[in-house]
Amino acid sequence: MTRNINPKVTIITTVYNKEELIHKCISSVLAQSFTDFEYILVDDASTDNSPQICDDYAKADNRIKVIHRENGGHAIARNTGILHATGEYLTFLDGDDYFCDNHGVEEMVRLADENKSDIVITDFLSVWNEANKPKITNSTGLNILEYLLKEDIYHPTPCSRLFKRAIFDNNLFKNLISDDEEWTPKAFYYAEKVCIMPKLIYFRTTPDNSVTRINTEKNYFRKANDKALTAGMIIKFFEGENISLSQKKILYKRFVSLYLSSLHIYANVLSDVKLKKDLLVRLDENKFVLKYSRMSKSFKHDILYWIAKYFGLNGIISFFRYFSR
Repeated sequence: MTRNINPKVTIITTVYNKEELIHKCISSVLAQSFTDFEYILVDDASTDNSPQICDDYAKADNRIKVIHRENGGHAIARNTGILHATGEYLTFLDGDDYFCDNHGVEEMVRLADENKSDIVITDFLSVWNEANKPKITNSTGLNILEYLLKEDIYHPTPCSRLFKRAIFDNNLFKNLISDDEEWTPKAFYYAEKVCIMPKLIYFRTTPDNSVTRINTEKNYFRKANDKALTAGMIIKFFEGENISLSQKKILYKRFVSLYLSSLHIYANVLSDVKLKKDLLVRLDENKFVLKYSRMSKSFKHDILYWIAKYFGLNGIISFFRYFSR
């Protein structure tokens, strides 16, 4: 099919050793009823047959563009796709996932155009059922973020969402394991209008070799290190912006929880002396996050606030060790 030089949508897929899954991923894009798109496949130096598979699809359909780059990780590969995108809207599809609704992209675009939305979000992991289906479906980005967090139906993934390209101005992904935890709240903040389409259009698979499922000491360290760093960065960001106290209470509860999960890994998971030493440095650099723990209406966070106030970081670590026995 002929590629439009000014496509309405850019679909971005990062690929690293996905030869067993990439066919279904790409086929789900080509099966979409919406056809005015460019499809950017970013090969992050795969060592299997993925690069050849991607190239073969690109030869058969000129809407597909393949970028082969040095290995830099998932976030950097995403940024590469973003910087090459020409669409009015961008959406992401991970290389081991697929669209499970052939009209999904079309419906997101229609909703975005009708409502002049900066972001359209759909269901992810089937978390929205009749009991907890979103009741607010059209508001400012910050209001939608606050609502989803408050109702406990928020997921930070950028997948199964549609974004105006301007959302990525000065807001690319950081090279973190959970890059979306740092990026997505800022995207909501920048969005003047967000619409919710309470429908499942995206199917997520989680292969055993996914970086989020590799349970080695080094990977636990990376997760904890990145979460502590993310908590500090995102709180600093919102402290520099004009948001209400009620919004901070909702948002900061999640950000503080990221930091606390890092503390748990330090206290109860890691045993490697060097990794623990390095993680303690990161925890100490971002321990200011703990002073915001009292903002949420969480009994646990309230207790941790007072422990941190009088006994410092070591007191919190001792607390985690004791109550995890």
